[in-house]
Amino acid sequence: MGRISWMVVSALTLAVIITGSVLYANNVPSVDEMFVDIDHQVKEAPDRIIAQGPDFEIYSKDFALFKANLAFSEKMNNVTIDMTDKDIIHEMIKEALVVNLAREEGLFVSKQEITDYITHLRELLDDPEHDPAMKQIRDNLVKMSGLSEDEYWESEELAQKYEKALLIQKFVRKLAEEGQIRGDEDFANFKDKLLQKVKTGIIYNV
Repeated sequence: MGRISWMVVSALTLAVIITGSVLYANNVPSVDEMFVDIDHQVKEAPDRIIAQGPDFEIYSKDFALFKANLAFSEKMNNVTIDMTDKDIIHEMIKEALVVNLAREEGLFVSKQEITDYITHLRELLDDPEHDPAMKQIRDNLVKMSGLSEDEYWESEELAQKYEKALLIQKFVRKLAEEGQIRGDEDFANFKDKLLQKVKTGIIYNV
């Protein structure tokens, strides 16, 4: 299996799954159709580095997955997310910088925390009263991974993705407790400053 697979779910798709904030419009394609389109976009993307710095590398397939998930989120929530390709690359770089900084400051996520988080998410998705679209999303993620459902949820790649998401959550809490940020806008500004510090050293290959 390649470095990128459907075991690796972007943060935007996770947000849709976890919150269940799905809206429908008459012209929105089915969940199955959207996943077929996303899978096609990711498979067609070349597997190469499109941006790199001293402590990070951004791959074209990761970029394609992130961009496809933006489109997915727009359609599912009937909103417009105004981001250029360069904006997306920079957002991915900022995420990598935050993860690196969190680790440098001694934060970590245990295997048990990841297991508990995945168990909680599975329970949410198995809830019969949960939005049916959430089950469709889960079923498509499992199907496109080429794994059984248990193998999907127990996969190392998925665990690594959740580890980063939980690490970012811990870092945000740390910043808030230290009084460095008070809300989302402050954290966005914090990430922008991280990007500015490394921007002159970023090598682009797009």
